[in-house]
Amino acid sequence: MTIRLFWDRNRRVHLGSYPLERLARSDAVADLGACPTMRPISFFRRQAPQSIVNAMAEYQAMMDAIRDGLVAKVISDYPDDPMERAIMWTISEWRVNAVG
Repeated sequence: MTIRLFWDRNRRVHLGSYPLERLARSDAVADLGACPTMRPISFFRRQAPQSIVNAMAEYQAMMDAIRDGLVAKVISDYPDDPMERAIMWTISEWRVNAVG
């Protein structure tokens, strides 16, 4: 059995499960210069050929291809008027819902 740290029965849904509004706020900007620089991840462990890390290179490449997807070579035109843009979006959504 777990101990409940926060009772959220009367809490509004849009506020989330945890009372983050109770956290102390700070106006100071975080010093990101102290963070280490990013290094590329190596998915090869030559000293341990049976390691699952060696198989992760293919998996990561597949996930990158799915996440990035095919990129259009041209930039599409869109209306400057927000109302016209909303109408065009509604029409395209209707077409997708009608077909699928």
